[in-house]
Amino acid sequence: MFIQRLLLFLVTSKAFIIEEYFMRRNDCEDVVLNSNLVFVEKTVQSLIGCVAVCLVQPDCESLNFLPSGSCMLSNTTLDEACRNGQFYEHGIYMHRHPDKNITICLNDGILQSTNTCLCHGGYIGDYCERIMEDCTEGEPYYQGQFGTFLIHPRLSPNPFKVVCRMAFDKRTYIQIRHYGGNETLFTQNWNAYKNGFGDVSETNRLERNFWLGNEKIYYLTNSKEYSLIIQLVEDRYISFGQYRLDDFLVKNEANLYAMSYENAYPYRTQQMVFGDSMASSKGAKFSTFDKDNDMSEGNCAELHGAGWWFSDCARCNPNGRLWPGGTNKRLNVSDEFFWEDDLSGSSAWGTSLWLVR
Repeated sequence: MFIQRLLLFLVTSKAFIIEEYFMRRNDCEDVVLNSNLVFVEKTVQSLIGCVAVCLVQPDCESLNFLPSGSCMLSNTTLDEACRNGQFYEHGIYMHRHPDKNITICLNDGILQSTNTCLCHGGYIGDYCERIMEDCTEGEPYYQGQFGTFLIHPRLSPNPFKVVCRMAFDKRTYIQIRHYGGNETLFTQNWNAYKNGFGDVSETNRLERNFWLGNEKIYYLTNSKEYSLIIQLVEDRYISFGQYRLDDFLVKNEANLYAMSYENAYPYRTQQMVFGDSMASSKGAKFSTFDKDNDMSEGNCAELHGAGWWFSDCARCNPNGRLWPGGTNKRLNVSDEFFWEDDLSGSSAWGTSLWLVR
């Protein structure tokens, strides 16, 4: 089965691997490998089939393909005068480039002993030939991993990096933040929220503080159907609560990244249950301190020190300052985190937002 998939790959890729990784010895075309140099011999239908057989044999250094369909593999190469072969019939002799690490796996994928490719960084497919559209699609290739990967949503002109958590609900994160990070990080202007800010490549998960970017969120939510999960956590995850918004959608910049969703309800919880403070943001346009798109007479983003889908301000401020007083008690200052429904007196130690489907 693997050989069949490899043949299909070679044909559809116009056999670029032959030119990239093999050298054809035209001076040895009338030579066939001596039997003592051959460690595998098979009958195949084409040169591409012979190349496929060689590629899955780690000891294959050269090959002979004859018009009869005979494919002979050797763990050595013919000398400069082809003297260690014997005259036989007109055929093709090729050997691997000595300066290339030859693999059928693309984009730094690693060929394993099971004749499958181990992909890295967001590449998927039998040969790691393409980038996953989101973290859900990548889960079979990166089971249980939690880190930074490339994705390429269908509508996006270019791939970009996101944080994925392949366990649980195969999360594509659009926001992560923890108390103790850059406290002014989310007081950003329109362009910053559009393009994203913070470091999605941070490896210490408790140091992650970023906003993916409204343009990227638009590409994601308009390429496939998603639900948005909002998670609030107490000190270092001793407790948490999650709220789910189904059919979450963000429009493009021309529509000021207006947000909509359908159903809203509590999701997974651990000693932390909170109500629907997002209702006032449903249908709202995104606002920042330098681009006021809310329905209030004032500037909600400037008042609350963060960009968000503010309507007539809002009942929540997930991008506001965390633990402004150093504890989980609110100070009742305008730029702090708040979630009015069931958490009106409490701040959060950390927040995160992710997409699932």
